[in-house]
Amino acid sequence: MARFVLSCCICGKEIDPHAADMHKLDPCGLYIVTNILEEEDDKRREQAFYCHYTCIKGAMDHEDYLNLEDQTIEGG
Repeated sequence: MARFVLSCCICGKEIDPHAADMHKLDPCGLYIVTNILEEEDDKRREQAFYCHYTCIKGAMDHEDYLNLEDQTIEGG
């Protein structure tokens, strides 16, 4: 079976799900939607990227923008 490699869109490094230093929320998916205020769907564009949790958190201006670590998953 071929190995599927994810690369972080912020740091460019591989996201290895088996790495000892992997964050508990890795890997993350980052979705960009353009023209979000347009009423017509055909004017919007979407693209998905992968990233490390620490990279996306570090890229934000204010650390309170991303607060997923303290959230609990229902039923888990």
